[in-house]
Amino acid sequence: MIALPISNPVLIFATVMLIVLLAPMLFRRLGVPGLVGLIVAGAVVGPNAIGLLERGDTFELLGTVGLLYLMFTAGLSMDLNQFAQQKGRSFVFGFISFLMPQLLALGTGHYLMGWDLMTSLLVGAVVGSHTLLAYPIAERLGITKNPSVTMTMGGTMVTDLVSLLILAIVSALVSGESGLFFWIQFVVLVSGYGVVIFFALPRLGRAFFQGSDRQADMEFVFLLAVVFVAAYAAELVYLAPIIGAFMTGIALNRLVPERSALMLRIKFVGDALFIPFFLISVGMLVDASVLVQGLEVWLLAGLLTAMVWGGKFIAAQAVQWIYRYSSTERWVIFGLSTPQAAATLAVTLIGFEMGLFSEALVNAVILLILATSILGPSLVEKYGRELALQAERAAYNPTDVPQRIMVPLANPESANDLMDVAVLLRADVSEEAIYPTTVVRDGPNVESDVAHGESILSKAVLHAAASEVPVIPSTRIDYNVVNGMVRAIKEDRISTVVIGWHGQSTAREYIFGSVLDQLLERTRQMIIVSRFAHPMNTHTRMVLAVPPYADRESGFADAMRALKVLCNQAGLDLVLVAAEASIEPLSRRIDATKPSVPWTTQPMEQWGHLIRTLDDLVEPNDLLVLMNEREGSIAWRPGLDRLPGVIAQRFDDHTFLTVYMSEGRFAPGPSSLPDRIDSGVLYEALRPECVVMGLPDADTDDMLRHVMRCALGDHPDVIEAVLPRLLSAEGYAPELRPGVALYAAHTQHVEQSSLLVGISADGVRPKYTSGPVHVVLVLLVPRTVPTDRYLQHLAAAAELIQTNEAVDSLRTAETAKTARKRLLEEAITVSSGA
Repeated sequence: MIALPISNPVLIFATVMLIVLLAPMLFRRLGVPGLVGLIVAGAVVGPNAIGLLERGDTFELLGTVGLLYLMFTAGLSMDLNQFAQQKGRSFVFGFISFLMPQLLALGTGHYLMGWDLMTSLLVGAVVGSHTLLAYPIAERLGITKNPSVTMTMGGTMVTDLVSLLILAIVSALVSGESGLFFWIQFVVLVSGYGVVIFFALPRLGRAFFQGSDRQADMEFVFLLAVVFVAAYAAELVYLAPIIGAFMTGIALNRLVPERSALMLRIKFVGDALFIPFFLISVGMLVDASVLVQGLEVWLLAGLLTAMVWGGKFIAAQAVQWIYRYSSTERWVIFGLSTPQAAATLAVTLIGFEMGLFSEALVNAVILLILATSILGPSLVEKYGRELALQAERAAYNPTDVPQRIMVPLANPESANDLMDVAVLLRADVSEEAIYPTTVVRDGPNVESDVAHGESILSKAVLHAAASEVPVIPSTRIDYNVVNGMVRAIKEDRISTVVIGWHGQSTAREYIFGSVLDQLLERTRQMIIVSRFAHPMNTHTRMVLAVPPYADRESGFADAMRALKVLCNQAGLDLVLVAAEASIEPLSRRIDATKPSVPWTTQPMEQWGHLIRTLDDLVEPNDLLVLMNEREGSIAWRPGLDRLPGVIAQRFDDHTFLTVYMSEGRFAPGPSSLPDRIDSGVLYEALRPECVVMGLPDADTDDMLRHVMRCALGDHPDVIEAVLPRLLSAEGYAPELRPGVALYAAHTQHVEQSSLLVGISADGVRPKYTSGPVHVVLVLLVPRTVPTDRYLQHLAAAAELIQTNEAVDSLRTAETAKTARKRLLEEAITVSSGA
């Protein structure tokens, strides 16, 4: 026979693990959240029921660890970008959520129960706080980033802080320690604690992660050590340990990305061990015998429960009205803010020790904890599921193409970093896998090379598996590495390529290296070139440099969305660096792109001041990103080819990404050429009178006037009005490719779209071009044409002349009629995709 309660430590642990395994399974079959099952099971096996387990020192220790771990995980999982936007709402909700139950406690305590002021205040502190007991359910349903959930999580800190502040005030008044010196000491200690947690701790964590050599076990142990030291330190400054754990989670939030392997380890350990111990220990507090001790306990429990449910519902209803949340979100808010456990127990036990709470009141609080712990999670389970389904339906836009990310791997040292970038770029709603790929050159050593590639892929697959991201690894064999990559991109329908770079260029390499040059030339997908100096989770800001008119590229929205997803996942603030004239249009495009992240601007007088601006702006923990262009695109200029190398050498101790935007969003299919001609874009270019031969080598302004006279000759005032609107602003390079320049204006001074063409056999030299220009394109589009349509016009004009052979064919044309014919042939070739 086994004596009860069980004292053997091995059997105690085995019993608890069986409860953790079986209780949630049973209760889910009954339609009740598994979390509630752990609490009920704790009440059944506890000392106040069958007495199978005793709530001794071991359970108190593990229960406390579980509570602190729960609060730490909640702070760690908060979307700080959302929280920054919701902090005002969090304060409002937290204030109302505490105030309503407190007012009910003061009113009923004085007029109905006859309690004195101190007891009423302390009861208000009990019912005003709440514990994120249902947070694991919200996390499992994937709704923790919903604005209403983020607001409620932030409000938890407000309610618990106010509740514990009330406790501190009452304790000081009862013990007589309410002098001025006590309050000065309290404010100084709490302020100092906040400075250490929110300023010193992130720096300590960042230094540790940068020097930890990516050892997962050491990173996890470091976080555990920090959270429990911070929780204990909170007690020393008159705060509750749960506040310290929650604040520590917020402080270290940006160092542990949501989709990282480290975060998944933290959640796994908490969900499997620590948090279940806490829930069982809460259940063991329930004393079933109080149910038969008379009506007093029942009446007190009913009164306290009414205060909680009434006050919390009023708060949830108020924020629904104020912030226009849905009724589903209101019930989720109510469910999250109803459960009582952490601060409730702390205030109750201290109130009992001070003689302010009777034994009946303490037992009523235990029943309150049981009642709210059942209702709150049940509501979150039911309405959180509805919220998740609504978010899933709203998350997919029919215009969005599937996001498929390929990661070419060649260097095992950078494989994990590249996979981290891919994981952070992958949107939460994406169901697509990541495609790590190695390409092996065919030859006599192909078998050993394939084995080496497979070892690199294995490392990448394991790293991604730790992040719970699906991967489809592949090895390609080809005589040419680029051919293998391009074939993989086409066969797997890849949308984004994340590729590594050593950060140096030789005399034989053009931009990043021969492989990357060919890849950029032969693909239209978005390519993110990465040079790593530090792990991705150690950065605090993304400094994004965007060249002039990049927002007019068809792939800008996709690139901006990818970078904002990366910022959101990694917890980075975004700093936009651009020419002053580009700030306004870029701001509109960035604001219109989801997800929302905090961002600021750093305008420059002109793009040529970029390096000087970065010298003054960049901080040690910044992630540098350059939005770049392929040759032939609208915003391309020769200097952009050299810029990555310059930035990489100038900031060799910073992680640096170069993003090449995708091309072809407005690229037509074979049957859409008539639509483009009818739109007035290419049709005007095909009119003989709009093709000017023998373009004079004059100043840029005079050259453009000469081209425009063919269509606007009778309106010199219109020519002078349009001229400043063309893309000839200071610092703008109009070259599409060597020998071709494009100027465009979206202006109210013309009534129909026109594409004018000037041809020079010997070449002219407009401002900001790298060599002689033989074909000058001038696109004029009326302001009445919508912006999206204008961008289509611009893309069509930019794609009109794609090859050096086409330039030679035009500059050697003898007549405008011949040039017109060759332009039409080139347009048909481009339109057909040949």
